[in-house]
Amino acid sequence: AEQRLAAADEQRRTSESRANEAERRLSAVDERLQTSEASRHEAERHRAKAEEQRRTSETRAHEVEQRLSAADERLQASEARRHEAEQQRAAAEEQRRTSEARTREVERRLS
Repeated sequence: AEQRLAAADEQRRTSESRANEAERRLSAVDERLQTSEASRHEAERHRAKAEEQRRTSETRAHEVEQRLSAADERLQASEARRHEAEQQRAAAEEQRRTSEARTREVERRLS
């Protein structure tokens, strides 16, 4: 009976030791799981922030593109007005030369 009691005691201690070891391993796994979850949560926050920055950048790029397009349109309109003014100047210059030539011709005939 004493040997059976000693054997049962030894078995109980072994079982407790195994249970304690299993508890330590479970605790270590839980810690790693919590660390992994925290890392995943942090990575998700970074991803969301990067996505927001990407959307902001796209919005800004679109706004810049619109301003550039408007500036191009204004430039084209200015160039068209400049071209028209140059044509008017050339026509006025041609009229001036023609008038001067007529004036010279009239003066030559009168003299």
